[in-house]
Amino acid sequence: MKRTFILIIIAIIICFDIGTILTTPFYGIRFSGSINNYGTKMQISGDDLLIRYDPDAQRAGNNESIDANNATDDFDLPLKL
Repeated sequence: MKRTFILIIIAIIICFDIGTILTTPFYGIRFSGSINNYGTKMQISGDDLLIRYDPDAQRAGNNESIDANNATDDFDLPLKL
């Protein structure tokens, strides 16, 4: 049995990486440093976050197919130094 799922989830973010190398006059010794994933917060959105919700699954006669949207918080990318 094979199942294929195509997810429609979008995350838009602007980030960049920056780095530098310092070459010393001592025997070609070099020091380097970098910052990775510096940018704005990311939030996931899309059509696949829409779900069907039953507010009370134990009771019969209520609306079993209420459309609900899974809300996601903004979060930072992990910053690497």
